[in-house]
Amino acid sequence: MPVSTIIKLAPLGLVESQHGSFHKFYVTFEDEQYGEVLAKSDAPWYKVGLQASYEVTGNFKGIPKLKLGKPEFEGKPFGASRGGGNSPAKTYSAPIQPQSSSGGSADGPIWGMCYKMAVELWMNNGGKTLDLVAKAKIKADTHAFHALHNDLSNIVAIPREAIANDSDDQVPF
Repeated sequence: MPVSTIIKLAPLGLVESQHGSFHKFYVTFEDEQYGEVLAKSDAPWYKVGLQASYEVTGNFKGIPKLKLGKPEFEGKPFGASRGGGNSPAKTYSAPIQPQSSSGGSADGPIWGMCYKMAVELWMNNGGKTLDLVAKAKIKADTHAFHALHNDLSNIVAIPREAIANDSDDQVPF
């Protein structure tokens, strides 16, 4: 794949596909190649001034569709940079994940669920354009859902026997 320096990068908005939501960017390289590229993040790894390898994967209405890669991984087998593939030179252990307050596995899936709930809430309340205000609202709602999850995770269940054997008619809540 050719390698060139990115000289222009412009966001074109959010697109939906069978694989989920993607951020579309229009990119121009120093060697005059241009086209559209998709990224899962609104802040992808490629930036103006960085070199990237690229491959033209198609063409839609005269605009090339590009697939970008990091030039330092060009020609290496998949996973070689992490010690996998056909490169036994380096091995890395997985990073230690923080434990959640509930004593289970890492908190990442909980944050993901909270983010999804916040986006669905925003969409159900008529959200159409993902602008700066919408992103701030979604972020605030994500944190609110996460706090609610933590509050609910810390509730201690009262055994039924304790309620059934309680002679007082007072309920503690």
